[in-house]
Amino acid sequence: MKTYIGIIIAALVTIISDILSRYIGINIMGFSRSPISPIMVSLVTGFLLSNLYNKVKDFNSGFLICIDYFLKIGIIFLGIRLSLFQILQHSFSAFVLILPGIIISLSLVFLLSDRFKLSKSLASLIAVGTSICGVSAIVALGPSINAKKEEITFAVANITLFGLASMFIYPFLSNYLFNSDLRMIGLFLGSSIHDTAQVIGAAKMHQDIYLNDIVLNLSMVVKLLRNSLMIFVIPALIIYNSTEREYKKISFNKIIKLFPAFIIGFIVFGLFRTLGDYIFISPTNHNVVMSEYWITIIGTIQYSGNYLIAISMSAIGLNTNYNLIKNIGFSPLIFSFIVASTVGLSSYLMIIFII
Repeated sequence: MKTYIGIIIAALVTIISDILSRYIGINIMGFSRSPISPIMVSLVTGFLLSNLYNKVKDFNSGFLICIDYFLKIGIIFLGIRLSLFQILQHSFSAFVLILPGIIISLSLVFLLSDRFKLSKSLASLIAVGTSICGVSAIVALGPSINAKKEEITFAVANITLFGLASMFIYPFLSNYLFNSDLRMIGLFLGSSIHDTAQVIGAAKMHQDIYLNDIVLNLSMVVKLLRNSLMIFVIPALIIYNSTEREYKKISFNKIIKLFPAFIIGFIVFGLFRTLGDYIFISPTNHNVVMSEYWITIIGTIQYSGNYLIAISMSAIGLNTNYNLIKNIGFSPLIFSFIVASTVGLSSYLMIIFII
């Protein structure tokens, strides 16, 4: 029952935040269209509600459902925004950008971990969380390297803190740094922010404020390609942390299970869009009614995806515990700040000089 109540709370926070963002921007600030992103309001409202009213934490199981499942389903649905050709086109630029970024961030982590007196396992958790896929990668790697519960908590807290900070700052900073070049902004958000939810949230904020879909589309492709590299990076880190006996136990099936299945769903919906456009909107099709039906279907799926993602953003705010962030040790905090800043800086430099 508490799970269902948690989902309902996240949905209500989403609806209230949308109304509040429009009211503040239009009625109070006097704009014709609110410059305040509902996603931003959802996160702040959820965070304040959870940390000012302790009983909200009783419904965390519902919030986790929203974060784990609603977000992934929403991302799959948003695959309908892009044709398969667009996904492949963006993937080449993304791969050229993110591969050096991952190598740089992983190398930096292991160069600095001894200086900051971090254990090999904690350094590995922060490395994979920063370079690949945020909390999901940490949760996948932690048990495989026998990381302590405290180390997993530290790593998750660091990713949460710096990922949320990037999520609020980078949409505006990137718009300034890249002089409103939407392609560069999309590449930057997708390659520099840690967690999938945070990337999507930042891109949605940019979309809400600057009224353009390109950044959201591109940042999703970049981030999903980063996520797919878990299948290579996590086994490498398991080997790094393993004895020879433990290394021999690593199986191909275990490695395959690391691949995020929702990426396949995203591509399938891109293929669905490609085939649908060819059948119903191609110049050879003269059935106006079917074309309108197809456009309605696309719009409905997009709207559903947007709403599921908005609910998951509210759930992230509701599930973010101030005490978890407050109790981060000083050394891991500084270490993670250096790594997060380096990831952002390397992404910026590679986009400027390589892409």
